Amino acid sequence: MLGGDALAGTVPSGAVPPTPLISLIELTGTGVQIETVKLADDRSGDVVLRVYEGLGARSRGRLTPQFAVTDVSEVDLLEEPLPDDIRRARALAFTDGAVDLELAPFQVVTLRLRRHA
Repeated sequence: MLGGDALAGTVPSGAVPPTPLISLIELTGTGVQIETVKLADDRSGDVVLRVYEGLGARSRGRLTPQFAVTDVSEVDLLEEPLPDDIRRARALAFTDGAVDLELAPFQVVTLRLRRHA
C-alpha cells in the first residue's frame, strides 16, 4: 500500500501544475448532448453548436454559455437561418443568458449563438 507521500517528487521540480478545464457551454438535462462547438464559418465571431437527443426519448436540456450571447437561432448545416415555419426543435427559448430546448427522439439541431459585440 502506498502512503500519502509515495508520489511526492514524481513531478519534475519547477513543473507547472495542470490548469483546470473550463467549459464554454454548461449543459444540464438528460438526453441532450453537445456534438460540436465551433466558430461560425462567416468569421462573425458567433458560435455554432450542434446538439442531439441520444436516448431515444423526448428530452429537455439547458445550455448556458460562459460568454455573452445576445441571440440564439436555429440554422441549417450551412449556418443559414431556418425560416420560421421550419423550426426543428420542439421548443427553443433564450432567456436569462441560457438556451432551453426540447428535442424529439434522436433529433439533431444546429444553433447559432450570436455573441455580444
